[in-house]
Amino acid sequence: RIADVYSDRLGAELDVIAVLARSMAIHLQRHPTTSEDEIKELVLSCVAAGGLVENGAVFLLPAGTETASRVTEETLLLVPQDMTEENALSRWPQVAGRPVWLDAALAAQQGVWLAASRPEGPPTPARVIHAVAWRDERGDPAGGVAFEIDMADLRLKLGTLITDTDLGILDGQGNYLFHPDPERVGTLSVFKLAAREGRPDIAELGRRVTAGESGMMRLPNLTSGRYVWSVYAPIPGTDWSFAYAMPESRVLAFPNSQLWVGSIITGVGLLLISGIIYMVASRATAPLHRLAVAVDRVSRGDLDARVEDVHTHDEIGDLARAFNIMVGDLRRYMDTHAREMAAREAVESELRVARRIQNSLLPGNFPAYPERPEFQLHAVNMPASQVAGDFFDFFFRDERTLVVIMADVSGKGIPAALFMAVARTVIRNLTGHCDGPAATLRQANEILREDNVGSMFVTIFLGWYDTVSGRLRYANAGHPLPCHVNVDGHAASAGEVTGPILGILADQDYTDGEISLEPGESLVLYTDGLSEARDRAGEFFGNERLARLIESLAGEPVDRLCESVAQAVGRFQDREQRDDITLLALRRSLRATQAA
Repeated sequence: RIADVYSDRLGAELDVIAVLARSMAIHLQRHPTTSEDEIKELVLSCVAAGGLVENGAVFLLPAGTETASRVTEETLLLVPQDMTEENALSRWPQVAGRPVWLDAALAAQQGVWLAASRPEGPPTPARVIHAVAWRDERGDPAGGVAFEIDMADLRLKLGTLITDTDLGILDGQGNYLFHPDPERVGTLSVFKLAAREGRPDIAELGRRVTAGESGMMRLPNLTSGRYVWSVYAPIPGTDWSFAYAMPESRVLAFPNSQLWVGSIITGVGLLLISGIIYMVASRATAPLHRLAVAVDRVSRGDLDARVEDVHTHDEIGDLARAFNIMVGDLRRYMDTHAREMAAREAVESELRVARRIQNSLLPGNFPAYPERPEFQLHAVNMPASQVAGDFFDFFFRDERTLVVIMADVSGKGIPAALFMAVARTVIRNLTGHCDGPAATLRQANEILREDNVGSMFVTIFLGWYDTVSGRLRYANAGHPLPCHVNVDGHAASAGEVTGPILGILADQDYTDGEISLEPGESLVLYTDGLSEARDRAGEFFGNERLARLIESLAGEPVDRLCESVAQAVGRFQDREQRDDITLLALRRSLRATQAA
């Protein structure tokens, strides 16, 4: 659990940077004529929103004669956070005039984390970047965006509970991305270390870490030879892992101390009892009996037991007083433990109440609108924690226009749930006053961006469905594309992203798109908790697997389709859900025209 908690915290920090890079790449792909000055301003905005981001870079490729382009030759734009300092991304090696991170991002398709080259001079903690590339409408490479962070800054996010002496972050090949010993960073892998030191147990630890496993392993420390417990877990969203070595003496400190104290007390008591029985049996009988009675009461759970009426200054008196002190200390410990458990239960109770409140904000009456036979609608929400950042909504704007919403707030827990409630309220209030989904998102972005001190954001798909014609006008703010299922049961992605995420950048443009549903066709909306779910081996569920799963369920009712998809994703993750899972299915009835 130690490793999981800290790996999840690191994964959440890195996920913010990955989403910013992906959103900016989508924006530049949709707007190929954006000027270099505008690009730099966008990068600076993302650097400010990213928290850990120190530098950014955009590499632009010239387009062919048939496509509008912002450049006529290959261009690298470097944007450091402090414009007077050298951008560390300029030190990256190049191949054929391009930085190597561009080719890596093109090959990865969904973005990639890479360890940066180490600068000249003394060893320093590693720097890493997240790079995302995009292609033009013909499928040719058009450019890439990269953000750089210092692993030392990322380590500070873990706080002071663990020390640098015991901490390491490794990539998928076992190379050290962060370690207190700078000589290991960028030059030494865990396997080279094992070979150099002749330690097959370290090699086995490296194998488990690079395989994406989580767990713990007992092995001797390299320098002191004392045993440590090494706990490790994969960092979500990357092929990296977090490892922390805890001294065995620390793990066993409390039980050892209790064993030592108990042994001393027992030994002293036995010696005293033996001496007293031997010397003055009659005098010792009564105090020993009272002591035995008190011990028996304690063994039965009575921590109010005390040895009374023993005022002698001999060994029996000392033992009785020591026993009373020990029982008093134990009682105080148990009282403290009980208060802590009560406080924890109070927090968990509040979280359960928060979840019930959050559930009350989401539509919960299914089947939805049974009096409207022209369509069927169902939705499922499975939070990764007590409260969720995902949300869905649906309601009628007028007699024939059904509004459907699918959204995903950054992060998890209480902050994400609060931001979700605000976003839902804003969208609902604006829908009745705006003339389309794009206009609604445009105003919602400005409202959510104001006083957004936590730099939180939300991806959202907003659709207005005409129940008579089957046409759905929509606007997509950086959200995964929905899945369209035709009457033959074939499933494929539909529509496109029509604007950036909400809550970060000001004065953003959003446009409307349209998807048409014929009678018998369905549209499935979902969050990235489905497509980015991973199994124990680190493999993503993926959009293609999701489409094939929906095809296999195309003939099922929408409620069974939603429930079956959610259960299949849960089994794929082996019940270790790391992100919220939300999906909504809308199907136009076969007799939709007559019903309308």
